Amino acid sequence: MRKILYTSAHPLEETDVGYDLGRSTSNNLSFAEVLDDGLVAELRETSAGYGTTSGNDALRAGIASSVGVHPDHVLTTNGAIGALHLAVFCLCDQGDEVVTVTPGFPATFDIIQALGAVMRSLPVQFDDSYVIDVERLAPLLNERTKLVLLLSPHNPSGVATSLDVMASILGIMRERSPEAYLLLDETFREAAYGADGAEPSGATLSERVLTVSSLSKAHGAPGLRLGWITCSDPELLAHLKIGKGKTAISSSILDERLAAQILVNADHILGDRNARLGVALGCVEEWVAKNADLVEWVRPDAGALCCIRLKQSVYDDADVEEFYRLAAQRQINMASGDRFLDERRVFRLGFGALPLARFQRALEALEDTCRSVVTSAAASR
Repeated sequence: MRKILYTSAHPLEETDVGYDLGRSTSNNLSFAEVLDDGLVAELRETSAGYGTTSGNDALRAGIASSVGVHPDHVLTTNGAIGALHLAVFCLCDQGDEVVTVTPGFPATFDIIQALGAVMRSLPVQFDDSYVIDVERLAPLLNERTKLVLLLSPHNPSGVATSLDVMASILGIMRERSPEAYLLLDETFREAAYGADGAEPSGATLSERVLTVSSLSKAHGAPGLRLGWITCSDPELLAHLKIGKGKTAISSSILDERLAAQILVNADHILGDRNARLGVALGCVEEWVAKNADLVEWVRPDAGALCCIRLKQSVYDDADVEEFYRLAAQRQINMASGDRFLDERRVFRLGFGALPLARFQRALEALEDTCRSVVTSAAASR
């Protein structure tokens, strides 16, 4: 039986060919920025044995400080995707329901159905700036709901859900789905812009709240495959720990030690990356304004990503296909909206991975592609 059902394409892969605007990460860290003589000496003396199921103590303390919870409420995982898998695996039996939103992170949808749960989704739309309408969400919840899974900031748009809205959702869950937990994917939360600080985590709103995140998006270390889940419900946390032990045993001790070092230097690492994100976001804003006759956007709240839409008044469906064909021909890699169960004429634009000068050239190439499609369509009509 096929387990991967929701996406028609393979996950986006990084490429150094052409202009890669498909990534949702900030620029990658180098190991030279992480390793120092003291850490190298420590690693030389470290045994390559199993780690603990809970995770490296120093790492969990660093995560707890960034989220606002006690270190005992943190469990490390194999990336945020490992945390998502663990939560659904431990909370949902066959036929239980998970309420989420579309568009969203495609792998999440596959995890839900592969583990036998039923996905009920609320469409959030470009025209509504991808904001969750709590009144429309409420009817999706019932006594079979075991998990409400939200991304904040949202992928692909970068739009955040406020703590007030989260509190309203928790109120509805208490009434309609008393056994359910609210799972917040906060992977992009700390990827703020310029001097803007990260918005507070939702981890402390309630014992019914779980959060997941990683070092992949904001900190520039996706290759470490280090994520975490927070849980302040002691009984559930014990269950999650057992679930991790039975499926992964432990996380990589090397990844965990390097991750702990990253968090020690998080102020510097995030400050550098967020400054670059702020500049790059300004470039996108200027580009959209310059091309406002062709495209529109939803301005993100955090993360190295946003959603751009080819205007329906300018591009018909055939033009949209020609846009993607021509972009691919010019080696402009993008994430089309249908990969996330969004409109095809929407695309996710990643603006954090490329060096600034190269990103500006990529925007110029993208503008030329947009205008070439319009010129060609006008000539053929």
